[in-house]
Amino acid sequence: MAKPFDLLNEMVGKNVVVGIKGGKEFRGKVLAFDIHMNLSLTDVKIVVGEETKEVPKLFLRGDSIVYMYLE
Repeated sequence: MAKPFDLLNEMVGKNVVVGIKGGKEFRGKVLAFDIHMNLSLTDVKIVVGEETKEVPKLFLRGDSIVYMYLE
């Protein structure tokens, strides 16, 4: 069975969708992560309801992440 960090290692350099508490969703490429599952993303689209905003880089705290999957 794969462990969480093994799965995160496989996601580095790939596009993912990340949902956080409060309902925001982020779509971007994983640059890095740490032992707290904090994520660094690049080429990010922030989706809130029907609105979308693009930012070049973003840092997400691991304790706010609800779900994450490959795009």
